[in-house]
Amino acid sequence: MSLIPHTAITVKRTLKGTNIGGVKAEGVSSNFTITGSLQPPSSRDIQMLPEGSHYTTLYKIYSKNYVPQDSSHETDVFLIDGKELRTIVYKDWRNNIINHKSILVGA
Repeated sequence: MSLIPHTAITVKRTLKGTNIGGVKAEGVSSNFTITGSLQPPSSRDIQMLPEGSHYTTLYKIYSKNYVPQDSSHETDVFLIDGKELRTIVYKDWRNNIINHKSILVGA
């Protein structure tokens, strides 16, 4: 049992497209589900955003079972409350007490 409530979060992962003879072919997308805790971003998180960036929706996700994309994929898209939110900052916390991933997402 956890003190922090966890919820199912759908993630859309897309392979990078290719360019064949000057014609761009879109990559294939697939969806999968992770469990995580959705939290509002802290003031420190907001200060870390790139200068000049404007987001109307921001969440911080804490998850144990999220596996980040590799270089063959586009940025993951998290589907939350009917919105598509992209990864802004990803951190892998390995403190050997509560190992988890921290993902700041926004749109």
